[in-house]
Amino acid sequence: MAISQMSAISLVECLVRIFVASQYLESGAAKAMNWHGTVAQFTHEYTMPLLAPAMLATLCMIGEIVGALLLLMGKFLRSGCTALLVINSIAVLFHPSIWSLSRPGPLQVRLFVSAYLLVVIAWGPGRYCLDARGKS
Repeated sequence: MAISQMSAISLVECLVRIFVASQYLESGAAKAMNWHGTVAQFTHEYTMPLLAPAMLATLCMIGEIVGALLLLMGKFLRSGCTALLVINSIAVLFHPSIWSLSRPGPLQVRLFVSAYLLVVIAWGPGRYCLDARGKS
């Protein structure tokens, strides 16, 4: 593969990584800024056994922010992607409106993001990240 093609692919990987990270960062920040609403949402909409709604909300908020920052920086990328994949899986499995067939968009987005995170976990982050420094 030509160097210019590799650079273009790495640039696209970086841009997609920034886009996905910004979505999670925005979601985590929104949870932090409206904490009472977040706990209420986790109390009434998520039906996850074994964890109290406030604990689940806390873990998801922290996971979204930390995972997004790791994804954005490209440092410890596989760990960050794994954390975001767990949060994404919780949303898919335990949020009933995700599965609404009258509104398939949220499920499709979650599946697309999960596929992207799995690709990064399997094949790595690409050239433009802190994890790639010093591996040339």
